[in-house]
Order: sequence, then C-alpha cells, then structure tokens
Amino acid sequence: MSPSLAHAALLWFPAILALLLLVFVAAIVRSPAWTPSPASPDAADPLGPRQTGDEPPTGPLPRRVVGQSGRIARDPGELPFRPGVVRAPRVSGAPPWGPAPKPPGVP
Repeated sequence: MSPSLAHAALLWFPAILALLLLVFVAAIVRSPAWTPSPASPDAADPLGPRQTGDEPPTGPLPRRVVGQSGRIARDPGELPFRPGVVRAPRVSGAPPWGPAPKPPGVP
C-alpha cells in the first residue's frame, strides 16, 4: 500500500464510522416502541395475589419499641467466639522468607 493510498484511507475511515453511527441511531429512533405482551390469565403468579392501593393490608406489621427488644449490647472486647468459627490468622507483618541474595558482582 502506497503512502498516498494509506493517507486517503485514513481520511475516509472516520467519515465511514460517523456514517455508520448515524445509520444506527436513525434505526433506533425509527423503530417502534416496545410494548410488553399481555400476560396470559392462565399463568400462575409466583408471588401470589398482589394487593392494590385500594385494599387494606392483610395484617398489621409488627411494631418495635425502643429498648424493649430484649437484646443486651456488649462491648466489642467481650464478644464470645462460637465454636467452629475460624478466626483470622495472626501475622507478623513480614514475609516468611528472608531477604533475597545479592547478585554476583554487587558489593
């Protein structure tokens, strides 16, 4: 490929890419809007019947009162460890190997 031909190709390449981008954007704009297909009445709802805003809730939600949960907070230092729980290993902060040997010829 001659340099003049390569230069011409480099000039046309961005123009072709811009034209392709315009074609894709035009195709997206002109495409019909997506409408969901209506659900068949035979399909079972995995979540069960749903409530609408007009219906009252099926049951009252539990109410919590501050200080009456029965839980006593402990200090972080006195938290018990359960049997079978793996604790984080203690490390020295240094690698388990020594320093690398110096290459020959280095003082």
